[in-house]
Amino acid sequence: MTKGTAFLSAFSPSVMSYQLLKDIFVQEARHRLLDRLMQDVWECATSPTKRHTLIVGARGMGKTHLVTLLYHRIRSAEESADIDKSVRIAWLKEEERGVRSFGHLARRILERLAAEYRDSDLKNETDALLNSPADFEERATQLLTKWLKGYTLLLIVENFNDLLTRIGEGGQRAFRAYLQNEQNALVLATTPILTEEMSDYESPFYGFFNVEALEELSLEDAALLLARVAKEREDGELSAFLKTPQSRNRLKVIEALAGGHPRIWILFASVLTKDTLDELVPLFLKMLDDLTPYYQSRLDTLSPQQAQVVECLIEKRGAVAVSEIARYCMMESPSVSVQLRRLGEQGYVRNARMGRDNYYELREPLMRLALEVKESRGKPIQLIVDFLRHWYDRSALEERLASCSLESRYERSHIEAALALMPVSDSIAVYLPKFGQTRVTLEGEQGYAYSSLGDALNRGILFSELGRFKEALESYERAVEIDPQCANAWYNRGVILGGMKRYDEALESYDKAVEIDPQDANAWYNRGVILGGMKRYEEALESYDKALEIDPQCANTWNNRGGVLDDMKRYAEALESYDKALEIDPRDASAWYNRGVILGGMKRYEEALESVDKALEIDPESALALSTKAEIYLMTGDWTHCLSTLDVAFSYPSSKVSSVGWKGHGRDICRALLENIGSFALWDERIETLASLYNQHSVLLDVAMRMVQAIPALFAPHISDAVAEAWNRAWQKAGRGEGRRCGGARSGTTQFC
Repeated sequence: MTKGTAFLSAFSPSVMSYQLLKDIFVQEARHRLLDRLMQDVWECATSPTKRHTLIVGARGMGKTHLVTLLYHRIRSAEESADIDKSVRIAWLKEEERGVRSFGHLARRILERLAAEYRDSDLKNETDALLNSPADFEERATQLLTKWLKGYTLLLIVENFNDLLTRIGEGGQRAFRAYLQNEQNALVLATTPILTEEMSDYESPFYGFFNVEALEELSLEDAALLLARVAKEREDGELSAFLKTPQSRNRLKVIEALAGGHPRIWILFASVLTKDTLDELVPLFLKMLDDLTPYYQSRLDTLSPQQAQVVECLIEKRGAVAVSEIARYCMMESPSVSVQLRRLGEQGYVRNARMGRDNYYELREPLMRLALEVKESRGKPIQLIVDFLRHWYDRSALEERLASCSLESRYERSHIEAALALMPVSDSIAVYLPKFGQTRVTLEGEQGYAYSSLGDALNRGILFSELGRFKEALESYERAVEIDPQCANAWYNRGVILGGMKRYDEALESYDKAVEIDPQDANAWYNRGVILGGMKRYEEALESYDKALEIDPQCANTWNNRGGVLDDMKRYAEALESYDKALEIDPRDASAWYNRGVILGGMKRYEEALESVDKALEIDPESALALSTKAEIYLMTGDWTHCLSTLDVAFSYPSSKVSSVGWKGHGRDICRALLENIGSFALWDERIETLASLYNQHSVLLDVAMRMVQAIPALFAPHISDAVAEAWNRAWQKAGRGEGRRCGGARSGTTQFC
């Protein structure tokens, strides 16, 4: 079939048609973000509200695609004619190399506006700015303000990190001052990484933006993207292939190689249906050859220590523990941890915990692959070997090898190398970072003969990853029999027992682990978690303090320490712990939330709202944070914002009021109403409104149960019988009304006390 001529650019979405961009825009989270950005522009154009947004995502993650869609939607007369009349868009180039100050930036904005709206007068006035260099910046900002009179500027800046570096701190301060003083612009910026110019507390743009991190595409998202690409290209072969069982396996292979980057999936679209190595290899290598300069340029921006860590991850070809990276780089482990944290913030690496250790790998597998190809020097390329052994099953590869001619040395060498790495039995080959390639037979578990301590630990980790915790526990118990002095075995045994809610036994395991290795910060931390859950708060605090003596830069430990101090009603110290956690990791939504709760309890409501808002910037769909925000509003008497915030909170899936996370909601609502409402008549009105809202979201009965549990403790001696009776009557009245609307649930009346 002749394929269509739809132009799909993996590198320049801005040159593609609006319709095509809409057709290949996938992932619900991105659609929601686009809708929210459109709403922000509308609010900015019709009110003083300015919600500046910074979109963070690695190159190829779809930032330009999203921005281009927003631009077209605003400029489309059919979709948003009203907005386009009141908004003026200045979309800067990705690389504004000539911008060295805020004055240069203002001039560049004026140039973009003149071109976008074909305003020759503005172009002439902008050109005239060059005639007077002495007061150039002042005259440029005055011209911009004058031209924008009656309009709102939507300033789109890609690679915002580069722009901030170019204009320097003085330019940054002047830029922010203009935005705050004039209130005539909305900034939509993108960046591949959060640099110090945006994340450092002292920087001008710290806390200025609502930060949105683009999520990677899931396998389902990617499959939908490829189906739409096939449709646009009129590629019947690809469309048909995507419906076969074989396609799912190949998509998983690409997912492992490419991650969730839309750009890479589009590049891979032409590879999916190829079956012969002669077709696959040139396409594959051409794609990697195109990407190599990009990845090389990214490495060139790293510090020598960071580049060394990345080189180690490329060389090791998988997830690597901190201790192993430190040994490879000949650096101290704390120094490696600092560099890994910075590389994580910049989007180069990600980590995962397996057993007791954190393992790190490159966030973009293609970085390793592209640079690895460059160093192959005529040997079988490991990338192609890995690709083949996952792309085909063993029998298919053996069949291909048998059909290869003797002259096809290139193909034969790669197939032979792939076959050498493929399993030949029914056992499962598992890569465990700490122990390398491990083959474990999962059949005939009863009476399994453990060959060594490493064998028992390997099997324990494997079963744990598979969710087979009983068998994992058996493996770890065998490990401590083989070597009772193995702290790692005791630690992992504690993890499994804790997950099985066998807390006393878990505590015994952690006690043994720290007895053998008193410098194990993770074991002290987990011991603190178990003791806190058992309400042995003093001992939990001691464990967290021991962990912090060993690793004072662990944000999680400071956060949990704050929680224990909160339980002990030592609120000022709890606040100090949360502050320390946030000093180490300013993106810890949990610590911001906990800080807000503490401040609310201390009646420092304005600071509490600021902290909860910070948590919501990081995790906008946290129903628990939204609920707490609503309760703070209620404590301050802001009934309107309380209701609107609760309404949003209940709309998210995480808002199940019967869950443990919401256990204090009924108590806090009760306390807020009792402390802040003096009029019985007002109680009737507000309680009825509140009950109606709960019922609307089908949580009325859950909240009622929470209140039933909370009210006895709240009716202290200073609450008179008249107040208690009025309270009970108000809720019964609300309950009867909502009971009818609920279809007479539970005899039509919700009894609260």
